[in-house]
Amino acid sequence: MIFLLCLQNLLVLVVSMPNGIFALPTTTEREAIFDVHLTKRKVTLDDTLKQYAIRHTEKYTGAEIQQVVKNLKRINYIRTMEQEDKSIVLEDIERAIQEVIPIAESSKEKNCYLGPIL
Repeated sequence: MIFLLCLQNLLVLVVSMPNGIFALPTTTEREAIFDVHLTKRKVTLDDTLKQYAIRHTEKYTGAEIQQVVKNLKRINYIRTMEQEDKSIVLEDIERAIQEVIPIAESSKEKNCYLGPIL
């Protein structure tokens, strides 16, 4: 199956095939996916931290990026529970990313990812 998804004026091709072949989002597409989920969860990242997250999720699907954002909100909430400053720090992002194992890594034998579609 092939789906076309529009994220903030960016057309994203999503390929879901029974034999496990799929394409991963490009850098621009990952940025759009992060923007959608950060906005949805009312999470604010400065540009440096957002670019770090984008660079370190190269083999992540859109759903995995969504889970990174969910993790980020939870990790930050727990860390800052008794603090006035609720700012997200690099360690929050690193931990949120580490908690998600991308399918491109965990199922190398079963799946073939095409990499970003240019």
